[in-house]
Amino acid sequence: SDSDALSPSEPKKMGLDVFGSIVTTTVGVPTLKKQPECVCPNCSRNLAASRFAPHLEKCMGMGRNSSRIASRRIAYP
Repeated sequence: SDSDALSPSEPKKMGLDVFGSIVTTTVGVPTLKKQPECVCPNCSRNLAASRFAPHLEKCMGMGRNSSRIASRRIAYP
């Protein structure tokens, strides 16, 4: 009947997308919760989105510690 189509058929299963397919990571391993990944434009490394900004500061030599690190590299070749 039409009322069955509107009612939820079963509880939502973790690890499945809206079509019922198993959600996998980029290497094919099933996952329940996965953070979005970003690719660094400088070194092409895959990073969790939560670590992207701190990585980019260090990778591109910007941020508060970059001048200290640069002066250390010049002083100790």
